[in-house]
Amino acid sequence: MESNPLVSFIIITYNQEKYIKEAILGAFSQTYEPLEIILSDDNSPDGTFEIMQKMAYEYQGPHKIVLNKNNPNQGIGGHINRVMEISQGEFIVINAGDDISLPERTTELVDVWLQSDRKAKSVCSDCYKMDLHSNVYDTLTFNLFDNLSSPQKIIESNAHVIGATHGWDREIFDFFGPIDPNVIHEDRVLPLRSTLIGKVEYVNKPLIKYRDGGISSNSHNMTAEEYLYSKRPLTYERYCVDYNQKYQDLELMLVDESLLNLVLEEINYYEFVVDISKLRTLKGKLSLLGKYKINKRILVELIKYAFSGYYSWYIDRNRIRCS
Repeated sequence: MESNPLVSFIIITYNQEKYIKEAILGAFSQTYEPLEIILSDDNSPDGTFEIMQKMAYEYQGPHKIVLNKNNPNQGIGGHINRVMEISQGEFIVINAGDDISLPERTTELVDVWLQSDRKAKSVCSDCYKMDLHSNVYDTLTFNLFDNLSSPQKIIESNAHVIGATHGWDREIFDFFGPIDPNVIHEDRVLPLRSTLIGKVEYVNKPLIKYRDGGISSNSHNMTAEEYLYSKRPLTYERYCVDYNQKYQDLELMLVDESLLNLVLEEINYYEFVVDISKLRTLKGKLSLLGKYKINKRILVELIKYAFSGYYSWYIDRNRIRCS
């Protein structure tokens, strides 16, 4: 009987001393074997790594434990590159330092991967949503799976998996190499790689408790003006990094030029929004028309930012009415 392939279950952390113990206990509870558990900290200034060290030292279960601490801090993209360097598993299960995997998570993801004859280069699932006190209050169902069926759909929709639920075949790094260290949305970059050399699969059940709360959940308190000129441009700067990585991966595959042009159109759009958000005068905003390829989306953004005062007033007014 063929033995199970080695899998790496990787917890990546940064400043999560309040939650890391629960995350590690979830890793220790995994039913799959053989399993390599990598506890990797991105140079946290708090006590996260010390907790990881203590739990690794005291662990007496069947899984192999590997400790890593980056120095200096690598950021999300660089951290993922680092754990891919030190991991040995043929399949990777990722876990943030504040999320809690159910015991069967690794087994369920690996089963789908193996049943696809390893053609499923990415496997994702639903997840439970829990608050800052670890109370589950909802289920997040992944309803964007159809957008992950082809490279073209991924590019056009900027599709992503639920990052907290993601597992992947190590081949998407062995073949394409490391990702740009500045990538933050690996859940938008890696699925494209998976569809270029295989496919994305989905387990329609929750396999992890995702901690929903903190800084990233406070955008609903922003005014429309703050969103337009602060949060949105920052997000779109990150999308530019994502799409530049996608372009490199597509070039490596020698894909049809039409796919590359789709990526360039997205970069054109996101860069336009980033640039126009830095300008406050109408003259300055109009000056961008000579710099970018103009299409319907660009014109909509030009109008939105040229009349951002009226637009913001309208959005805030209607949000208050609906609240």
